[in-house]
Amino acid sequence: MEVQNGGKPVLQEIGPYRYIEWKEKVNLVDDIADDTITYSNLNTWYFLKEKSHPLTGDEMVTIPHLPLLSVLLVAEQDFPTPMLTIVNAAVPYIYGKLGSVFMTAKVKELLFDGVLIDCTAKNIVPKAICIAIKQNSKALVKLGNNKYLFSFFGIRNATAEEARITVKKGVQDVYSIGKVVAMNGNSENVVWSGGECRRFSGTDSTIFPPFRKPDNYSIVAFSPEICRTMTGAFVGNGEYQGVRGYKYEVSLGDMKRNPGEMCFCPSPDRCLGKGTTDLTKCQGAPLIGSLPHFYDAEEDYLNGVVGLKPDKDSHEITFIMEPISGVPLLARKRLQFNIHLHPVRFVNLTKKLTPTLVPIFWIEENLDLGDELMGFLEANLLTNLRLVDVVKWMLIVVGAGVCVAGVVLYRMKKEAKKKTSSREDLLPPGNDDVEVLDPSRLSSSTASLVPSLVMPTAPVTRTGWDIMPSPSLQLPAVETIRASPGISSSAPLEPRARASAEQHSRLSTGGRLRKF
Repeated sequence: MEVQNGGKPVLQEIGPYRYIEWKEKVNLVDDIADDTITYSNLNTWYFLKEKSHPLTGDEMVTIPHLPLLSVLLVAEQDFPTPMLTIVNAAVPYIYGKLGSVFMTAKVKELLFDGVLIDCTAKNIVPKAICIAIKQNSKALVKLGNNKYLFSFFGIRNATAEEARITVKKGVQDVYSIGKVVAMNGNSENVVWSGGECRRFSGTDSTIFPPFRKPDNYSIVAFSPEICRTMTGAFVGNGEYQGVRGYKYEVSLGDMKRNPGEMCFCPSPDRCLGKGTTDLTKCQGAPLIGSLPHFYDAEEDYLNGVVGLKPDKDSHEITFIMEPISGVPLLARKRLQFNIHLHPVRFVNLTKKLTPTLVPIFWIEENLDLGDELMGFLEANLLTNLRLVDVVKWMLIVVGAGVCVAGVVLYRMKKEAKKKTSSREDLLPPGNDDVEVLDPSRLSSSTASLVPSLVMPTAPVTRTGWDIMPSPSLQLPAVETIRASPGISSSAPLEPRARASAEQHSRLSTGGRLRKF
């Protein structure tokens, strides 16, 4: 084989194989005082034949020999170098006579049914290796008589996981709901060496607090599959079935260049490239995680193989969140499992390999909020939000109308008050004794005076010492006119002249008219 002699692996994607996954939280322990609940995850997968058609799971595929490579890579890290010669000698007893570091098996065997590992050899060397395999692999199903089945998900299917996760219930503080505070009783993440990597932050990724914001800090979640915290970066607004939300994307970061992520490095002197994460301690196998087809990963990984085509829409981790409730409307969670091929000292099968990160398979977990849950969300939240929105705008319109009406009324009253003040200023001093009489009560001797007391249509306005006509004031008719001291006359006056003189005298001397 070309790869066995140092060539590039040529890859061909087969799939997708579709399953429905039921997630449960079991073995619950409630702590009322701490407002926490501790549980184990239980996942169950069911194969969907119709949606996977024409694929059945019986297809034969060739992938890196995971059981073999797991032993070799773990031994390389944990055993003294001379022990690798013993491992090399034990390989044929456990896996048979191999011609390469690759294996061929059915898809369903690799995923769930399992590939047989025979540890019945009587020789002490393979027995010692089998003991190491059992102690360091979480993917083995024990059959008895020192025989095991290796698969990716078989040990986890319909079985409660060993990891015990403790999260906040949010009764005392709704914003802490789902927040991870411990795993297996440890308040720190012991998978990693130190720094921020050991600190639990975010929820368990199944629930989020309400009132999420369009920023890079509102969506933080701990992922048990990779034993680390992930942060969603806001990229814009999204929509699902007519419901608006915020869209976020997730990256695996860059432990080689980002000082805050260097605590994710497998060892102080060895860091993986951008877009990858070490899964050895988390999964119990020497695997490296990345996004499918090395999307958003270091270019060297993509160039090390042939046949990959990274695509943003098909391979990114993304989701749309309804911000008020914190409910994910749509989610695409994707992860690719890879293994590092390289020469291992004293192991003949690996001596010609070119160091390469080789993809094995990738998975995608889809979440599309179903009609039943969308109906529940619509009835209990979205309808009320729309009603609140309508009422809000109605109140804004009504409030604006009231403000405008208030301003108009205020200005009208202000103008009316100005006019009233102007008229009062025009009245002569002490005019409280002026009496307005009905002309019908005047006697014949005085009735002829009434017409003469009506001023021209323009009344008077006092300006300094001048008397000027004002456009609307009319002097009232009076029953009897008494001359003011300022008027002198040596001859009898005609009625009109007498009235005019009386008026002139009153305005110029400040006298007043009153009943005689």
